Amino acid sequence: MWNVHSRFLARTVWVRNGEVDLAYRALNRVLNNESVFKTARLWERYEKPFRKRGRLCYENVVLLAFLASIGLTLLILGCALAEYNWWPTFVIIFYVLSPIPIAIGRRCTSDSSYTMRDTSPCADLMWFITSVIVVSAFGLPAVMYRTSIIQVGSMAFIMSANLVIFITITIYFMTFGSDDSLPNF
Repeated sequence: MWNVHSRFLARTVWVRNGEVDLAYRALNRVLNNESVFKTARLWERYEKPFRKRGRLCYENVVLLAFLASIGLTLLILGCALAEYNWWPTFVIIFYVLSPIPIAIGRRCTSDSSYTMRDTSPCADLMWFITSVIVVSAFGLPAVMYRTSIIQVGSMAFIMSANLVIFITITIYFMTFGSDDSLPNF
């Protein structure tokens, strides 16, 4: 009998000695872990598509803010720890410059959304410029380490900050890539 229902054993709540309150708390904990309450709240009423997009947009913005704060914390650690210097903060210039060509490339395409499949000379040039900026952001700390301007620990912090920040930028453009999720300016 237990072999047939083994996958439900972790979800089973037993009432022992008439202690219903403890069993009820355990059941709530199991249902919360499996997001049953959240799903039930979402299915309770019809959610209009624009409200769903807004809710998902809000959740993505929170994720992006969290990732950006981790990346900037790693950048600050790479500059502020003992015997490190402030030179690696120049990679912030690359963080600011990297989204600009992709935003321009999105406007060069004929379709309203910009994907990896779009091919036009303008879009290809913008992808090339963006890749040069990203490679430069990873190359600057390596060159600074080779010239003994920064130490290996600082380079490691800066490289990990670059990775997190550029993943954040990529998630931003993948999430908010279509024109119906961002206002046109």
